[in-house]
Amino acid sequence: MKYSKVVLRKLILGITALSLTTVCLVSTTFAWFAKNANAWTEDFEVELHINEGLQISVDGENFYDSLDKNQVLKAIALRKYNQLNPNSEKSFSELTEEEVNTYSKIVLTPVSPDSDYNFYGFYSNDYQVDDIRDFLDNGYYKPINLTEGGHNNCYVEFDLYFRAIASTNDPRGQYNLRFSQDIDSGNDESYAKSTLSTVKLTNSLNIIPDKDIRENPTVKGLYNTGDEISINPENAIRIATVTDTHENVYEPNLGYASSAYNNCPNDDIEHNPNTNPMVTYFNNSHNLGNLELKDYEDRIETKSTLYGSDLGVFERSASGKYNDVKMRVYIWLDGYDADYIEGVDTDKMHFYLSFTKVGV
Repeated sequence: MKYSKVVLRKLILGITALSLTTVCLVSTTFAWFAKNANAWTEDFEVELHINEGLQISVDGENFYDSLDKNQVLKAIALRKYNQLNPNSEKSFSELTEEEVNTYSKIVLTPVSPDSDYNFYGFYSNDYQVDDIRDFLDNGYYKPINLTEGGHNNCYVEFDLYFRAIASTNDPRGQYNLRFSQDIDSGNDESYAKSTLSTVKLTNSLNIIPDKDIRENPTVKGLYNTGDEISINPENAIRIATVTDTHENVYEPNLGYASSAYNNCPNDDIEHNPNTNPMVTYFNNSHNLGNLELKDYEDRIETKSTLYGSDLGVFERSASGKYNDVKMRVYIWLDGYDADYIEGVDTDKMHFYLSFTKVGV
């Protein structure tokens, strides 16, 4: 299935009025696809929420109880502009409206990062190739370093700044920045949600037998060409938060498999390249070469729950003030995850992040 560049690059923006403590990041349409598999969603909403006692900024100078859509789009555009123009970097205030419009456009494409957050992929919306076999290296399909090549329109990257406001009745010497939890239920307030999509396979696929929920399959864990399989793109989403003191990589929803890694222990089924269904599908879909996996050993420790991990630290100085916390946020569709294979058409995906501070 092929799509025009116009469709692939379309970006529909919207915003929902929320309370004063809610930051509406951006409500937008993202599309993604790879040479061997197509996936997309027509409505991709991302919201960001801060709780009482926090303020947020996109430039590190002006802090607010809420941000509007344009501020966050500008933050996304600024990261891209400075990556592509390392010899003429600009500050937040220097970026023009035309540059914001140019550099804030995102079309997610299946990618995977290394430990330095260089993103690799075989195909992207702004790095299009006629034949993926052009990238064969000693018989293996070799990933392209999209970040190094300036092809950074296929993942989301932006900076946020947080400021802690001390409690007047019990100011603490330290607060930790975390994703917040629903006190009543004990569940994460942050999540990624979408609707299921049923697709028909054009090639065979092996999955971990325990994840085969079909009734009376001929062979447990084996799907053949023409079989239907339920896919949920929310299971392929990853988010990373990086500060001076903490780094976290999350896979909020575990699906058929997480990313596959080289040098992975054989008993780690979720990450083993020999059992990862994305690798199986890729290699079954090509009669020449195999999928080369980068050594993502540092990425094995993805977390399936966002709550409980410290994201940064606010420490109180002798003058009673707290340091600000700068966070770099990455959001991507993981290219070695099986939950986008063969075409995912979902009515809506909603990505929601809620931050709080915890006294220590």
